[in-house]
Amino acid sequence: MRVLEGVSFLGMSNLSTPLRPADSPPQRGRRAAVALWLTFAAGLGAPVSISTALAVASPLARAIGPTGVRGAATANQPAERLAPPATTTPPTTVPPTTVPVTTVPVTTVPVTTVPVTTVPPVGCTGAGLWTTLEACGWPGPANTGYPSGTTLRASSGRTITADNTVIDGERINGSLTINAKNVTVRNSLINYSGSGGGGSGGIKILAGASATIDHVEIDGNSAVHACIWHEGAAMTVTAVNCHDIEDGIFSWADTGNATSGNNFTIQNSYIHSFTAVEANGHVDGFQTEGAAGGLIRHNTFDVPASASGAISIWNGQKSSDNILVDDNLITGGGFSVYAEDYSPSEANPAGGYTVTNIRFVNNKFSNRYSNCVGNWGIWFYRANWTYRGGPTGDWGANGNTRTGNKILETNINLDNGNPPGCS
Repeated sequence: MRVLEGVSFLGMSNLSTPLRPADSPPQRGRRAAVALWLTFAAGLGAPVSISTALAVASPLARAIGPTGVRGAATANQPAERLAPPATTTPPTTVPPTTVPVTTVPVTTVPVTTVPVTTVPPVGCTGAGLWTTLEACGWPGPANTGYPSGTTLRASSGRTITADNTVIDGERINGSLTINAKNVTVRNSLINYSGSGGGGSGGIKILAGASATIDHVEIDGNSAVHACIWHEGAAMTVTAVNCHDIEDGIFSWADTGNATSGNNFTIQNSYIHSFTAVEANGHVDGFQTEGAAGGLIRHNTFDVPASASGAISIWNGQKSSDNILVDDNLITGGGFSVYAEDYSPSEANPAGGYTVTNIRFVNNKFSNRYSNCVGNWGIWFYRANWTYRGGPTGDWGANGNTRTGNKILETNINLDNGNPPGCS
């Protein structure tokens, strides 16, 4: 007690106080160590100074730890018998494995195109068609010739010699002869009743001349060879109402002029009502004995079955070449179409003029007069002839082709020949 009291007197009385939870772990350790040492020294009966007690207590405090129990771990010193802290193994980064993508080929299923069969509107086949041509989309009396309501000025037939002349809105009694370039005749009526004979025409285009004929009615009064006789350098015919003649339009090859009868366009015109009392009795909607550079598109050829042909392309005067016949309405003729190489003769056409690059495309043939369209058929054909009556080398050779041609009423394709049962 004397020692403890002496210690207390030296300011260490607080060393015997209980450990305070508020002390930090090092403070608790030193208090416990000093108290233990003083107790030990008192038991020996030896005086102890504070400095000695602190010197001895420091290592003891480290051994005791913050709880006052030897072997307990401190915040900064692990217990002697505790297992060593677990070793943290750094994470191993596993490189990502790229799984190859297998591309599965796509199988394309072919699309089968089903051909569409075009059915003409009701009333646009057979006899009904010919009374409603315009409503069915074809040239007829109401959409060709001079426009309805046009006031026509009376004039006489004459010869035009001035280039670039325009004739508009005239009722011409007689033949109009064109002997100039770039002449225009439009919105007019030509009424020619004189006996013209072979080579005559309601409009006659002479060699070297050129003309545009637009919305004109030509009445041949069954006394004229052709509505238009073309032996000029160029001709364009649009929406002409041509009737009462022997040949509708004749492209004549003048042997003295290599370009005569060439370079023609005939479109949106109505060619009908023929006669055989003039010229040579060979009745055709369009005829040539040699021409090049022609287009015959979207016309109505209403030719009787007693006629020769609706479209006749020959080579008696010179070669015929590069003529396109496209999207026409055709009926009648002995054969509706002649595209015939007969130069120098039908028996032996080799070595003369030729018929090449003649193309019939998307034409509609009506069986109005005959189930064969023409009296005997559509395409002129002779099975017992060497060349069978076709163009040079026959169809399929030398640019002579037939594509998309059909009978309007039955939709029978005609590209490979005449309808079944016809010549």
